[in-house]
Amino acid sequence: MPGLQVAQTNKIAAALSPYAGIKKDSFRWDFARNSLTLAYDSMQIAGANIRMAIEGAGIKVDWPMNTTGRAGH
Repeated sequence: MPGLQVAQTNKIAAALSPYAGIKKDSFRWDFARNSLTLAYDSMQIAGANIRMAIEGAGIKVDWPMNTTGRAGH
């Protein structure tokens, strides 16, 4: 997420809150790297839906970031 700012965290969390399968307590914000890492159940929500929800809140997403060695990729 280019230019990720602390002020955007609530906006992103709110955009993702209606969706089942996103583990809200897994959000890890890295402002130095402009990234958010989170865990989700791909049987309940697709990664593309997560991206679209965040972009729908007006925040650009570079997806996927580095997913090497992670389940589902």
